[in-house]
Amino acid sequence: MISNAGGSPPAAAATASPRFHAKVIELNLIASLHVAQAANAVMQEQPDGGSIIMIGSVSGTRPSRAPRPTAPPRPACTTWSPAWRSSGRPKVRVNTVVPGFVATDASLRTTGDAGAAAAIAVGVPLGRMATPEDVAGACQFLASPRASYVSGSA
Repeated sequence: MISNAGGSPPAAAATASPRFHAKVIELNLIASLHVAQAANAVMQEQPDGGSIIMIGSVSGTRPSRAPRPTAPPRPACTTWSPAWRSSGRPKVRVNTVVPGFVATDASLRTTGDAGAAAAIAVGVPLGRMATPEDVAGACQFLASPRASYVSGSA
């Protein structure tokens, strides 16, 4: 099971309303928890267990010049992995993929223009933004038997 719930309408963290923040936390954190609980219950009954993969975000661990309300709930997905590993063991592996900025139509709209996106890419050690295929490849590995000894990792 891959939980990739997240996002929010554009808003500045400093001025968004308490209700807005609560809804963002509900989507970015609580929804993922509920789906993981349901998946864990099913996987516990399967002979080979399963793999739960949370999609976190580097925005939750690195400061941003324009903090967004989606940043605070993201580290919680990352910290779940070790806790879930203990509750799911040994049948269910739980890990978090923490991608950097992923070049999608939606994320590129967020940057405003190609120049801003290029400036972000310069600050990435690999010199480019991630692609959806990069994230999918990490998820495929974690869901596969090749990652049978990987649990509680981000």
